[in-house]
Amino acid sequence: MRHTPAALYQTLAYGEDSAQCGDLYQPAGPVRGLICLLHGGFWTMPYDRSQLNKMAQHLVADGWLVWNIEYRRVPVPGAGFPGTCDDVVTAINHLLSALTDAQRQSLPLYVVGHSAGGHLALWLNSCRERLLVTPRLNIALAPVVDLVANYQDAQRRPFIEAFIGGSLADHPDRYAQASPLALASAEGHLRVLHGAADEMLPLSEVEDYVRQVQACGGDISLTIIPQGRHMDFTDLRSPSFAAFKALLDSDNAGS
Repeated sequence: MRHTPAALYQTLAYGEDSAQCGDLYQPAGPVRGLICLLHGGFWTMPYDRSQLNKMAQHLVADGWLVWNIEYRRVPVPGAGFPGTCDDVVTAINHLLSALTDAQRQSLPLYVVGHSAGGHLALWLNSCRERLLVTPRLNIALAPVVDLVANYQDAQRRPFIEAFIGGSLADHPDRYAQASPLALASAEGHLRVLHGAADEMLPLSEVEDYVRQVQACGGDISLTIIPQGRHMDFTDLRSPSFAAFKALLDSDNAGS
């Protein structure tokens, strides 16, 4: 895993598996808040947290305490649903437990996920009571929002089956328990950003999810990036990343 020499970080374990760890980036000056990053890759190996290294380095330079989380990915034992999701809860609480009471009360918590990590960020909203601190925002960048729709797509189906542990017919309960669309509610504060030209996850699925949350009375917004593609959020020079950063800065200015 490659980091710029200027990045101040340390790798910390939150569990016994080698994948149950994360990189903690600490700013040199005042801390604006805590950002927990969740990478994508359809919850599978070999994709890992290095996808978001540059984002983490940019954010820590801007005054954020950043926790770039790794989690167990298929086919590692224990990965998939619910193990991967549970890892995220454990990882966030591990860091929060290391903070002082004053820090937990004063530092706003943002959970930010890209792609499959966006799914995890939205899923986490359904079990907010398991966290030591309630997130100020759950921010999903080009997220997986509807596991049934993904299962029905021939190209995406193998990843969904591997994550869930079987077909929709075999495990309808797991699909319902793991899909943000099925878990839509009025709880939490959700922000979704998606590229209009996303070639991996259709914008229409995200729009359906946003409408479902709105129908429940939930606080959610959708920012559509014109011509934005799926991986653009990991490119610091892209309009997609600029839109994410503008949303984060705008919200934090009012916290």
